[in-house]
Amino acid sequence: MVKKACMPLMAFLLVTLSAVFPGCGGKGEGAGSPQVSVERNAEAGEGGVVKLQGEGSDLQVEVWKFDPNQEPLGTPVYPGAGLVPGSALVSRASRGEKVLVTHQAEYVTPDEYRSVLRWYGEKVGAPLKSDQLEATWVVGDEEGTTRSVVVSKDGAGSRIRILELEGDLDLRPEE
Repeated sequence: MVKKACMPLMAFLLVTLSAVFPGCGGKGEGAGSPQVSVERNAEAGEGGVVKLQGEGSDLQVEVWKFDPNQEPLGTPVYPGAGLVPGSALVSRASRGEKVLVTHQAEYVTPDEYRSVLRWYGEKVGAPLKSDQLEATWVVGDEEGTTRSVVVSKDGAGSRIRILELEGDLDLRPEE
């Protein structure tokens, strides 16, 4: 189950990072295809590593599961919301000395969207963006950690995605 959850995340990270990794955009000098490898963790298929080797520097992304009850995300979880199985993942992207660590988890609750929206408004503050179907909060702290919460309408209930980012890869999109 975790194996299935990790591989789409690793594929997403691979596509995202290849868009900003020098030499991967297909434009400009030195453009070309990076060398890509995917390795699965030998321990029951839990987690894995994606490596991009391109001109200038190498990028490595590791993904594994974690327990948000043992290692909290630093953002409150709506009372009674249930963790979506396989959604609590950590990714560690490294490029040279730069490292970006991401913790993420997804929760669902049968409570209506407006109730969950109001609760997060009281706990986190005003959302950065909000409409009838989805609201997004992004909060940074002095230590360089960025946390986001996305609450979306999910049928009669709500879906909550929490993300915590620490570090910096100094990635900038190619122009």
